[in-house]
Amino acid sequence: MKKIVEIIPQLPSGGAERFVVDLSNELAKTHEVTLVIFFPLSKDWFYLNELSENVKVVSLNKRKLGFDFSMFIKLLWLLRVEKPKIVHLHLRSINYAFLSVLTLRRIHFFYTVHNDAFVDSGGRFSRMLRKFFFKKGLITPITISDVSLSSFQKAFSISAPLVYNGRSITPLTDLSRVDHEIEMLKKTPNTIVFLNVASIQPSKNQLMLANVINRLVSEGNDIILLLVGRVAYPEIEQSILELNCDCIHILGERNDPRTYMAKSDVFCLSSLYEGMPISLIEAFSVGLVPICTPVGGIVNMIRNGENGILSNDISLEEYYYSVKEYLSLNEVDRLRLKECALASYNDFTISRCAIEYRNVFKVDSL
Repeated sequence: MKKIVEIIPQLPSGGAERFVVDLSNELAKTHEVTLVIFFPLSKDWFYLNELSENVKVVSLNKRKLGFDFSMFIKLLWLLRVEKPKIVHLHLRSINYAFLSVLTLRRIHFFYTVHNDAFVDSGGRFSRMLRKFFFKKGLITPITISDVSLSSFQKAFSISAPLVYNGRSITPLTDLSRVDHEIEMLKKTPNTIVFLNVASIQPSKNQLMLANVINRLVSEGNDIILLLVGRVAYPEIEQSILELNCDCIHILGERNDPRTYMAKSDVFCLSSLYEGMPISLIEAFSVGLVPICTPVGGIVNMIRNGENGILSNDISLEEYYYSVKEYLSLNEVDRLRLKECALASYNDFTISRCAIEYRNVFKVDSL
């Protein structure tokens, strides 16, 4: 079997991290896969427990935050030992791969652009460095949506392969526990449950979402908002709490977000920018109706009014009107949205995604 090395800095809860675990598991069905993580393994990374026993995990034990020159050598040494045919880079791991790329010319290097290309590449120097490696064919970039590809072409003046993200779906767990938890938070049996699954940070724009829900509650709507995810910015959490809205609940990180999705009515993404959200694919997988801002790959996933609702822009007013639009629907139209959302998952399976990655890697012809 051909050996593939997947590389990511760490494995906290996050869309890219979730994707790397699922892709590694799927590729390991037909290839020898090693997952390289920069930082020491943490018991708090619950994704580690979801890795297949067929995936070898290696940590480079990066101890300090910030730039670490020793990582260039550690990664080069590891790849010399592993001798893979393919190295697949994610997030900031590309910053430490340049020496290996120049030295190990028999290895084929790929890099998935998980976000808008300008956001993903960082500053001007980093973008110029990546552009050199991309244009010379030393690293093959892979984009994840039509919008992602467009931003990449603008940032680097070249094109790139396009592979939509995928998500591996496992049976739901703890349904009765989550159902009881949510029922205890509802005001009435008819309360409509809005759910946001994302780490609390500026780019996810949860404060805007909370203000929208707070406004709708003050207008007499029987709704609640559940925020599931790591609190990366406590000051945003504090601003949400200061709204003093008893219909907004910050639940923190959960290792079973799809179970919460299965027991909710609406999935909310109020992001300022996105790649192709894994959480949105998870919402599709349980037929949860999404209401999202029109950013990144979301616009390639949601057909407005058919399998979800897209706001006109990222402003509070437009998102407010989108939520109002959903609340004005009758039960038949809500059910239609739900059924179309569930059917949309078929476009984002991890098996389809892995096949397309293998085709881009050309791993079977190496």
